[in-house]
Amino acid sequence: MTPRTHRIADLMFPLDEFYADHGDAMPAAEAIDGALMPQPYRGLLVHERDMTSTLEEFFGSPIGLRLLEVRRDETWLRRQVVLVAGAGERPVEYGAIRINLEAFAPPVLRSIIECRRPLGAILHEFRIGHQCRPSAFFRCRSDPTTRSIFALSSEMVLYGRHTNLFDGGRRTIAEVVEILPPIEMSEST
Repeated sequence: MTPRTHRIADLMFPLDEFYADHGDAMPAAEAIDGALMPQPYRGLLVHERDMTSTLEEFFGSPIGLRLLEVRRDETWLRRQVVLVAGAGERPVEYGAIRINLEAFAPPVLRSIIECRRPLGAILHEFRIGHQCRPSAFFRCRSDPTTRSIFALSSEMVLYGRHTNLFDGGRRTIAEVVEILPPIEMSEST
């Protein structure tokens, strides 16, 4: 497997595990240069900040979490989620996250395991220093899952990123794939 092929194959991890377990095909994803991504997606995805605070700023609303599925072993918590904005709980991101449970102290760990809030909100609440390092940007066609989550009536191009989060000691604390719905520039506050 060439490095580029390997990179494309890993674009959707850990979301691909949830699809595979349900026997569903992943949407075909194509890696793209972040600088070539159209706005507002470039501003929302091509940066080294966590998505929770980025989406809160863009939509002018706290971001909540709708848990679709969770899996846990001794080391990792994996969750498939929809991030939602505002009182109407508008879906503003779909994806999956794999969180390294060994990287957190008990009070933080309890909040993570509850699966009620986005990881970014928890990291900010507990003032945990972290770095977000996008490893790839992509575009994909909506599939039945994303069309249902984002209430899309037809197939559309969606944009996303694959990101690794590190603590101050450069230990991986999470790996995330994030897909945004269609968004108009006029939607930001």
